[in-house]
Amino acid sequence: MTLGGGTFTDYKKVFPGAYVNTITLGQSISLYGERGFAACPMALSWGSSIKNIVVTAEEFKERSMELFGYPYAAPELRYIRELLKGAKTAIIPRLDRGGTKAENTYFTALYEGERGNELNTVIQPNIMSTETEIFYDVLTYFGTRLVFRQNGIKTGEELAANAYAVPKEGVTLDLTAGTPFEGGTNGTVTAENHQTALNALDSSYFNVLVCGSSETDIKALYIEHTDIKNDDQGIKFQTVVHRYAVDNKYIISVENNNTPELCYWVGGKCAGVPIGMSLTNQLYDGELTVLFDDTGVKYDNTDYKRFIAEGRFVLYSDNETPTILVDINSKVTVTDEENEWFKDNQTVRISQQSAMDKARIFNTLFLGKVPNDDAGRLSLWNEFTKYNKDFLQDTYRAITEYRANDTNVFYIDKKKVGCDEHLTLVNAMEQLFMVTVFI
Repeated sequence: MTLGGGTFTDYKKVFPGAYVNTITLGQSISLYGERGFAACPMALSWGSSIKNIVVTAEEFKERSMELFGYPYAAPELRYIRELLKGAKTAIIPRLDRGGTKAENTYFTALYEGERGNELNTVIQPNIMSTETEIFYDVLTYFGTRLVFRQNGIKTGEELAANAYAVPKEGVTLDLTAGTPFEGGTNGTVTAENHQTALNALDSSYFNVLVCGSSETDIKALYIEHTDIKNDDQGIKFQTVVHRYAVDNKYIISVENNNTPELCYWVGGKCAGVPIGMSLTNQLYDGELTVLFDDTGVKYDNTDYKRFIAEGRFVLYSDNETPTILVDINSKVTVTDEENEWFKDNQTVRISQQSAMDKARIFNTLFLGKVPNDDAGRLSLWNEFTKYNKDFLQDTYRAITEYRANDTNVFYIDKKKVGCDEHLTLVNAMEQLFMVTVFI
């Protein structure tokens, strides 16, 4: 199980851990968390269904065949490329279940899926072979690409497993110009599979979750999961969905296009943007076609104003270049505790990063280790003030005018310590109002 965490309304909690509320006043992996991690369950025709596929942008270029069964530039991998336009690391649980592994006389494919049928085994004589003794070179092809080679073996017992296939037992080696794999099938995707994939992310750190489904009940499942993780368990992230109206600061609802395809690019960008920056006015640099219309009728300024008011994340055409209009989430209603600024994703990113990092500081350095006396609380206060000054203010310029007495750590009871903070958020510039007088 994980440590307790999330938000709180009183000081009565069962599990040890850090409970963090972020609010506004009337009108707010290393010890410090990193950004650039995007989680995205996907249906695949090749890849591990046992554990999440974790891949960096650089690894994806080098190992796409091994991990996903296609060359890097293949159209089948375009959504992963879109995700990694902004994210530095993708965490991908495989959605489809119940598929079968392809096989041939000598090997069984490592993973389930139709793509395994593209594997082929070639066995040819090794140069060490003589008239009385044959040595074999065993070559594994994926499509036309040679992906593994084992040289100079004599028997089937010497066959080695590789990143694409595992050898069968008791086989006899024979020369063959090619023995293709057969029988690989893809699995199916159900709502239960989505829930299994979301559960598989419990042990992973990420900043943004992407829902690639167009089904309303699946989007609702992702939103419910997001609320539970953020509010009940203190696992802070936002979720990107396609065209789903919900009044929620954790949810980014992408308006463009008739399918969820742009959610991957938006999710990657939201995961990778530093907390001191906004995505407002960022140009689209992906490979998809961005649409600016509804059933053929072009969006106009009235539509864009409505999208902002309704909490819809939208790209507009800036001289035919797709550009993010405003970096907002789907929050519509404001309260004294969460004002207009919490409609802005930069504000949410700052508050989530602060909450996660301070929970990590407490759980790593203080939980069960430091006495709850004056010296212990002073030490916790020192860590929090150092974080606010060095990280939030000086490094990322996410807060301003910070003073140490803006953070107050106090005693609740023998095992409980409290902390109140007043932080002044900084957001990236979005509007200029200028008066120029010429005389």
